[in-house]
Amino acid sequence: MGLTPALAQRAAGLEGILPDGTLVRVTEVHRESVRVHDGHADHAARVLPRLARGLAGEDATLAVGDWTLARRDAHGALWLHARVPPLSCIGRRDDHGRRQALVCNVDVALLVMGSMGTSIPGGSSATLHSSTATASCRWSC
Repeated sequence: MGLTPALAQRAAGLEGILPDGTLVRVTEVHRESVRVHDGHADHAARVLPRLARGLAGEDATLAVGDWTLARRDAHGALWLHARVPPLSCIGRRDDHGRRQALVCNVDVALLVMGSMGTSIPGGSSATLHSSTATASCRWSC
């Protein structure tokens, strides 16, 4: 789900990197691992150090919604080898001012906030407007 013709074309450009790889979509990102879906089932996977270094060199990270090429090793562990360049990302600035992608390749973002008059700070319409503008702002990841 969510594999558009434009993303499929970008993925086809990576087939030379991993000819027998499987195209999977990132569904969860953790510190040392990720969860991916291949269209049939959910799988645990790890990011190859080479891919992690390459993303860090581009000041990028994997995010939910990213499409990647994966392959199992001789022990059956699933490893992510390459990231399909995303069409869009929604993100934030981290504590060091670097961009952090929160989600990539999505068409709609739903923002949920507490209503005014609750104990949730920032429940004003100005905050909602600011958050909406941030969600609609996209950059190249």
